[in-house]
Amino acid sequence: MKLNNKGFTLIEVLAVIVIIALLTGITVPSVINSMNASKENAYKIMVSNINTASIELFEEIYYSNGTVELYKYDDNGNITSELINIDGGEITINLQTLVSNGYLTGNSSEESSRKVILNPRDSENIGYCEITINREIEEDTSKVTYTITSNGESNCPTNNDYINGVN
Repeated sequence: MKLNNKGFTLIEVLAVIVIIALLTGITVPSVINSMNASKENAYKIMVSNINTASIELFEEIYYSNGTVELYKYDDNGNITSELINIDGGEITINLQTLVSNGYLTGNSSEESSRKVILNPRDSENIGYCEITINREIEEDTSKVTYTITSNGESNCPTNNDYINGVN
């Protein structure tokens, strides 16, 4: 009588399972760290782009005699327009205004056909975040300095984020 030895022994199967578990235990944390690092880099790039777009918007308004008409979305997603004025060397806008007027690239929204700005850390819409852009000129050197500050709402970029990225 011949035995049919076609198959793996219990020890061989356990050895393969242990090897797979070890490889998984080593690679999964590394993959998660890489994903978190890329989200953090994308966040820093987004903040830098907000800084650049804000300064560009301010300059356009400043050199348009201090007033410009910008498109905004109301709470229902309808397009409205608003005259934005430089008031005492500063303006306050939300991030969606930068996207709606082409100063900042947005992401396609699942809820509507408009572009929105998403936080790379959690993919939440942060268009409601308000920023204040302030322009100061040093009298001695005529150097122009921009300061961008946040309204401090949760999930919005913070003042420290803007300070580290302002030119």
